[in-house]
Amino acid sequence: MGDILELESVWDYAQEHDLKGDRLKLLETLNKAFHDKQLISFFEETEKNLNKVLNIFIRVNSGGVKLSYSDLLMSILTASFSSDIREKMNELVDTLKDKGFPNVGKDQVLKTCLLLIGKDTTFELKILIKKYQRD
Repeated sequence: MGDILELESVWDYAQEHDLKGDRLKLLETLNKAFHDKQLISFFEETEKNLNKVLNIFIRVNSGGVKLSYSDLLMSILTASFSSDIREKMNELVDTLKDKGFPNVGKDQVLKTCLLLIGKDTTFELKILIKKYQRD
């Protein structure tokens, strides 16, 4: 089976191993499946739990830019407000770093904002969407 990943010519391999008929067709099918078809693997999640969906999204996306809970909250805020809240957040974090707080990032700023307005800082997507999104 491992040979098919490095296979350059189906016909050469078939001749070398005396493959004919159904065995040759199977080899061609496997070769196309591994080299030609662009398949997408997926798993259908039947449970409608937004936190579970978020965790799956973060896990799947970790091959690219890793997203944090604050990234998702920033996306919700950006979608909810007409202003450039993401740019303002970056400016605030940069200003805090310039003022001698080098370890303060957007996670800490967002949690501090939630605490200042008396909200829970534990992350539950369903609650965030309902509580912090503008009508």
